[in-house]
Amino acid sequence: MSNYKTQLEDYVKAIDQINRLHLNANNVYIIHYSCESFKDKALPKIIAIALRNLETGQTHCFSISKCAAIMNIPKEKIEDSYQQIEIQLLNDYFDFLQARQTCTFLHWHMTNDKFGFQAIEYRFKHLGGKPILINDDNKINLARLLTKIFGYENRDKLKIDILAELNYKPRSDYLDGKAEALAFMYKNYDDITASTQLKTLIFATILHKLRTDDLITEIKIKWYQKRFAMKFIKRVLDNPIVSSIITLVSIAVTVLGIYYTILQ
Repeated sequence: MSNYKTQLEDYVKAIDQINRLHLNANNVYIIHYSCESFKDKALPKIIAIALRNLETGQTHCFSISKCAAIMNIPKEKIEDSYQQIEIQLLNDYFDFLQARQTCTFLHWHMTNDKFGFQAIEYRFKHLGGKPILINDDNKINLARLLTKIFGYENRDKLKIDILAELNYKPRSDYLDGKAEALAFMYKNYDDITASTQLKTLIFATILHKLRTDDLITEIKIKWYQKRFAMKFIKRVLDNPIVSSIITLVSIAVTVLGIYYTILQ
């Protein structure tokens, strides 16, 4: 029973958070980035960072290929000037953040110094830059919201590659982790950038489908029956009449408890 209660609490909090994101959509950015493999590198090179505004869909992308073009560096010379280009990329990214420090940033597992906001900050410090820090309270992990809604036991069915396949088509520009590593090896920076931008759109689609209850998953029907029960309970509790009755009953129980205590 306690486990079900915890799941219900997690579900209610996650749904409320999703609703708050949409109410403040103009100040919400969906962020994703790509880098070289972080398994073998302490501070992997950044390839592209994309930020999509939840309200307008306007996407800002800071990428090696775009910065190289602006700096008049031909594609065949990018590798020779990579550090110089990367510094410009990160300067542009942190300038963008500086004007939006109070915004909310929705991400997918960007949670540590291997892959995340901190990893980007460390990379910029390594290159001699001074990063703009975003308060942790302004970062929301979409993957964590999904596990709160569908249950931790279903986490293997909530991976981005699976959800992208089920909920967003066509997706010819989409690269999974292995494909990204291969693209980096062959210096296909444009392909990686396109995939990074596409993933912010996929995350926006997932968030929208969570709100409208249209998200397609591989989770068995039994869980959906359980979730339906949680949704029903939440709607009942959200009803102002029911809430008032519960409050009055709670007050009555408290008063009676005090009354009987005094009598004893």
